[in-house]
Amino acid sequence: MSSYQASSAITGMADEALLARDRALKALDEGDPVAALRIAGEGLAVLEAAGLGGGPDAAAVLVARAEIEESLGRFGDAAATAAAALAFLEDVLAEDVVAEDGAGDTLLLWCQAQERLAALERLAGDFDAAAARLSAARSLAAAETLDMAAAETPDLRDGPDGSGPRYDLAAAVLRMHAERMNLGKRERRLAEHFTSAHPAIPVAEVVAQPEDVHDLDGLRVIGTILSQQSP
Repeated sequence: MSSYQASSAITGMADEALLARDRALKALDEGDPVAALRIAGEGLAVLEAAGLGGGPDAAAVLVARAEIEESLGRFGDAAATAAAALAFLEDVLAEDVVAEDGAGDTLLLWCQAQERLAALERLAGDFDAAAARLSAARSLAAAETLDMAAAETPDLRDGPDGSGPRYDLAAAVLRMHAERMNLGKRERRLAEHFTSAHPAIPVAEVVAQPEDVHDLDGLRVIGTILSQQSP
């Protein structure tokens, strides 16, 4: 088999998997989540056989599968499935291997996975985590929208004299906000793991500082804040 034939075969299997995703969602809409879950599993098996088990196509099927699992009341499975889809998509976005005409679809999938996880976090009562997740997802989506608008209308980009809509600047700020929200989420998760592993160690919180604490002066500021807190 030539390289062209192999590539065509892989593309065909990816299309087959995405059609399975669509059939699974149709079955869910028709009130048969059990059949929907089976069909989604068949789509994932096709991708695994094609060696595409960790890419955006797999993520698309996984996002649908998470929705189906949630409808069946399998909230833990749904969260794990959506998290797996999110991990695949973040790897793709981080490596910047998506063609320009497919970047929007990948980002849309990323937002869908984030929204699915946020819904599950709300169901679990973790409203702060859900709000942070949605804030990050919407900021990144808005930044991508601004980038596309500026690409389609070049004169909307920042001019040398600083005139005109600051699309580039706004997109950068939105991405920074999304990055900070995701960083805060990861730090909360690390703190939760620490407290659960060492319940006997007392923990105190201080207001976030404008810069990293990396020297004695910074530690003195933290000590002062802690000394002013009520025991």
